[in-house]
Amino acid sequence: PPGFRASTGEPQAIATHDSIVEPGATFTLFFEVDIMPTASVQGYHAPLTVAYSKVLEVGQFRTVELSAPFRVTGKVILDAMAVDREIVPGSANQVRISITNKGTAGATGVVVSITPSNGANGSTSAVSIGQNTFELGSIPANSTAEIRPTIYPSSAAGEEPQAINVQISFGNSYGVRQTSTIPVGLVVLPRALES
Repeated sequence: PPGFRASTGEPQAIATHDSIVEPGATFTLFFEVDIMPTASVQGYHAPLTVAYSKVLEVGQFRTVELSAPFRVTGKVILDAMAVDREIVPGSANQVRISITNKGTAGATGVVVSITPSNGANGSTSAVSIGQNTFELGSIPANSTAEIRPTIYPSSAAGEEPQAINVQISFGNSYGVRQTSTIPVGLVVLPRALES
């Protein structure tokens, strides 16, 4: 259909199956096609012409016209970013983190887990995290969801960059569970002077 072309450069994609198919049996044909930028995420019907011969018929092909339904499902592409990057040492900071689906398919059953990241040279992180698991449900394509974990940087972490790992578990466009881990950077402000 419009929006697709044969990968070989021919006007139509061609696939063959060169063995006998028993009555009631099924067989699979693979068509190599390129999806053009004009195709969108939706269901399609491709006109399909099947040429075949019956057993013991020589030199004679029969054809049948069919409509083959298929779907372009799109892809889930998730990203995470701290909206509030600056945190105060020695106190509880509620940090807004946006989870954005930059893909063309919706993510389902989204669960986000936050863990401290090890510092440089494998040193222990100077932050601890309150609630660290958030269930977001679905994030449609080109949409954003937000979580607000509470992060506690130590008093000695002033003026030190810190990172947290944002692990996102989600169902892709086929319903298959996938996991992605994205490091998110934070900046610990200088320690406030004590009176």
